[in-house]
Amino acid sequence: MARKLENSWGIYEDPKGLNIWWIQYFDSERKRDREKAGRREAAINLLAMRRTVKLEGRKLPAPRQSVLFAPYVRTLWNTQERKTRPRASTN
Repeated sequence: MARKLENSWGIYEDPKGLNIWWIQYFDSERKRDREKAGRREAAINLLAMRRTVKLEGRKLPAPRQSVLFAPYVRTLWNTQERKTRPRASTN
């Protein structure tokens, strides 16, 4: 017999049935945040940790800014062209 999951505020499964759990919480500045946690047990632990941080008044570190792939490749390509471009002979 399958175990019935109790409803927990701030934890949800998305997409349903794939066992990928997310948490939703409001930080000390009243901003809604959502994070992917993985398994349900990990989501429960992560939500408890986020709530503790909020109660203590600490701030979470800012999320890392992702590097876009296209500008990175363009820069790399231009750098390699300058390095491998044949030089004009001065003979």
